[in-house]
Order: sequence, then structure tokens, then C-alpha cells
Amino acid sequence: MTVRIRAASRADAAQLTDIAFTAKRHWDYPESWIRLWADDLRIDADYVTANRVFAAMDGERIVGWCAVAEQDGEFWLDYCWVLPEAAGKGTGRRLVTKAIDVAAQLQARALKVIADPNAEGFYRRLGFHLIGRHPSVPAGRELPVLEAPVTRSPESARSAR
Repeated sequence: MTVRIRAASRADAAQLTDIAFTAKRHWDYPESWIRLWADDLRIDADYVTANRVFAAMDGERIVGWCAVAEQDGEFWLDYCWVLPEAAGKGTGRRLVTKAIDVAAQLQARALKVIADPNAEGFYRRLGFHLIGRHPSVPAGRELPVLEAPVTRSPESARSAR
């Protein structure tokens, strides 16, 4: 699989939403929980316009995506989703690298993420560390909040020359 990263467009919103739902369901959560999370998983064209959203492309097909959002001077990996068939092939790593590069260009010192518990190990392998917990639904569920220092990757440093 040869993946390239491109800026997402407003027209991609429905496909990005489908990927988020597909990836979340891959972890075998009860459908009742998926319904609880539906508003958070649904992306509209306005979200794509208001944030820095990137699509991972395998040929002409979107196989994953991420978004970087700024909130109160902090930078967040707001979303990072990869289709199950593209998982474990470097797609997620490429998306997170892109997000860190974008945060570096915006002069962020750190990139934070509220992660699904199933993705915590993935983020830790990429240099994120636990800084807290965030309440979720259903009641009593908590999500890890992780942070990584922002440095420019050698790949982005080369492209900036």
C-alpha cells in the first residue's frame, strides 16, 4: 500500500464520517455505545473548513484521516481514524506525523489527543505520554489524554528547504 497525505475537502466529509464509524466499530463496541458517540463521530463540511483535516489516500481511495484543531492556544489531534484494512501498514503513523508537522508549523510546543483506550498503545509508541483522563459516555468511562512534544520530522525539515 502506497499512501499519500492530502488536505481533505468539504466534499470528503461524508466519507470521513464513514471511516470514523467503521474504525470505531472495528473494536467491537456495542451498537448502543456507537449511537451515544454518533455526534462526535459525524463530520460535516464546516468542520473540514474550520480545521486542518488531512486524508490518507491509497490511490484515489481515502483509507484514513486526521484533524488538527486549536483550542485556547493548545493544539489537539482532534481525530485520527484508519480503516481496519489499512491498519498496521503505517497509515496511522503517517497521519500522526503529518499532524505533528502541522503543529510545528503553527509553533505549538505539544500536540494533545484524547484517545480511544484501544489506541493508547499506538500513541505511546509514537512518543505520546499520559497526562490525564477525560470523562466519556457511557457514565463512568474515561479516556486517556496524551501529549507529545512537537518537533519537526526529518521529512518535513527536508521539504521546508
